[in-house]
Amino acid sequence: MRSAPARPAEPTAKVRMAALLLGSTLLLFAASHAGAAPAIVYDNSNGTLIDSQFNPGQFEFGDQIALGGTNRVVTAFQFAYQLVGGDGNETATVRFYNNDGPSGAPGTKIFQSNPISISNTAGVFAAGSLINLDVTVPSSFTWSVLFGNTTGDTATTGIFNPPTVGSSDPSFYWIKQNNQWSKANFGSAGPSNFFARVTADVVPEPSTGLLVAAGLLALARRRRPATA
Repeated sequence: MRSAPARPAEPTAKVRMAALLLGSTLLLFAASHAGAAPAIVYDNSNGTLIDSQFNPGQFEFGDQIALGGTNRVVTAFQFAYQLVGGDGNETATVRFYNNDGPSGAPGTKIFQSNPISISNTAGVFAAGSLINLDVTVPSSFTWSVLFGNTTGDTATTGIFNPPTVGSSDPSFYWIKQNNQWSKANFGSAGPSNFFARVTADVVPEPSTGLLVAAGLLALARRRRPATA
């Protein structure tokens, strides 16, 4: 008599558990990243340039903005500047603030960049850029710039309006003098805002970690031997 063909060996418990864990992890990763892509959530770079520039001198200045879309993990930020003069050591430092200070002023600092180098722009605007960021921000916050080592030089920023993504109140900007923030306006330039562009990624779903933990717990229970 011809013997029956041998049945393939059943996978061991460890193999089954590893396969289930790998499959669950891949599914969770795919679900949490499906359609995820950085997007511009604030853009005031396309409006008509007002025929003037803003010179902050030695003071920190910034704009309070409201983001569009739903992405809230900032990955890149751009501002505009012109530098006349300079000997190669001029810098700009970017900060993000919650507006939880007195009367809604910039308060708690969310982010501060390292000083980035700026150089003579030959009378045109250049973009100061920060990339590869990973900063979670609220839907509304204030960004600021502080120029450094510009004594004897002229460092200015661009005035544009209106934003094409997101929004910003065009009637004021923030400036820090004598260690206090106050509102100011552009005077004869009229309602306007500073040039800025914010790119952000999605915020990871907080439930992902719970789902992974639940999956691990279920797999651990499967390993327990049956009791009478």
